[in-house]
Amino acid sequence: MARIANVSREQLPEFEPMFQLLEETMGYLPNNMLSMAHWPELLKAFGGIGATILQQGRVDRGLKQLVAMVASTANGCHYCQAHTSHSAHNLGVSREKIEAV
Repeated sequence: MARIANVSREQLPEFEPMFQLLEETMGYLPNNMLSMAHWPELLKAFGGIGATILQQGRVDRGLKQLVAMVASTANGCHYCQAHTSHSAHNLGVSREKIEAV
């Protein structure tokens, strides 16, 4: 049961491009983003870092997620491993490659 109610997405139109990028990458919008919206400066900073990392550039977005998987594994965070592997798959990384990591 949530202790802090999420801010409605409809109340956050300025963050819609970031939300769409997260949905494209992860397949859904994580609730923590809507919780962070109680402190808009935090959401803007956190989302800005994520959007900068996840945007398409010289390094393929799928490869970026594989790097995130390695970091999650090195830190022993099974929760993070689940999210990064799911995101990698959403970005077209094969199951074989994900399992090899």
